[in-house]
Amino acid sequence: QYFASRNIFGVEKYLPGASDSGLEIYLPIFNYEGNAIGYTKKNLETNQWQLREGMSRLHLLYGAHEKCESDIGYIVESGPDKLQLSSWGLFAVATLSAGVNDTQLEMAKRVLPSKICIVAQNDAPGRKWNKKVRDYFRGSKAMYSIQIPPGVNDVNEFGEEFQTLDMRMVY
Repeated sequence: QYFASRNIFGVEKYLPGASDSGLEIYLPIFNYEGNAIGYTKKNLETNQWQLREGMSRLHLLYGAHEKCESDIGYIVESGPDKLQLSSWGLFAVATLSAGVNDTQLEMAKRVLPSKICIVAQNDAPGRKWNKKVRDYFRGSKAMYSIQIPPGVNDVNEFGEEFQTLDMRMVY
């Protein structure tokens, strides 16, 4: 129901789950081989995402186990943004935090095609995330960006109109 309320469809292949109370939703995290190695959960009362206790974001890149069959891939900060892009048939990976690290970016470099589109969130942490991602990929990938309009925080908030926004080359 959570994903449908946000117009994110096709998430069944990601094996989502929910607590008995329905106040928490769960998404498995897979490694490169497609094996579940943990999960991320969202508490719908606090609106917070967190990883399973004991898991570290250091080696996680959400969606890294999927195969890109396109000439362009998207990199985003949040898991739901990745799921939204995937529901539209776009290959995407997510760092699951604005606190992106070099290990995650190196993983992204391995799984993303030679053209990438960086989609940052419209907040201070998103701008910092965007700069780090751009700096890391400078010279190794053709980089594009889609600017989400002011007053809208992310892909999910914007919805399907995201697909009508112009992609511009950054490097």
